[in-house]
Amino acid sequence: MRLQNDLLAILRKHGKTEIVKGKKMKELYGQSFFVTSYDYILNKNKMDYVYNKITTYRYNILQVIKKLEKDKQTRQAMLMFNLNGNKPNCIVSIQFMIRKSELHVFVYSRSLDVKKRLLQDIEIVKRMSDIVSKYFVINTKSIRFFVGNMHYYV
Repeated sequence: MRLQNDLLAILRKHGKTEIVKGKKMKELYGQSFFVTSYDYILNKNKMDYVYNKITTYRYNILQVIKKLEKDKQTRQAMLMFNLNGNKPNCIVSIQFMIRKSELHVFVYSRSLDVKKRLLQDIEIVKRMSDIVSKYFVINTKSIRFFVGNMHYYV
């Protein structure tokens, strides 16, 4: 929750107020941040969403592991998400890199609602990185988000 509160404080202080589809929001563009703690608890509905995403992309995570097995130095071990359709996924891709026997994870997100989805997105990425790091018996060193549009509705 500390990260969520810190990001909300940054948005309140530096974010532009916009009206989007009739809703007032605060937003910033081109932000990045590291996830350094997991000091939150998700309710059952949010955890169901997390489990559903992990289950949906389990095969893709196994493909990432295969790619890393072939070449631990690859920069191509990525999950790519659907950009087609009426509403593209907010997370565009997740990149997994092993350097010095540690896993580094980079999340590329086109849009992030800090109040509604931040903690769920962190939990999804954390669980995916846990699967990869446990397979290789290494630690996850870092998770970094790169966000095109970070916002919350006022």
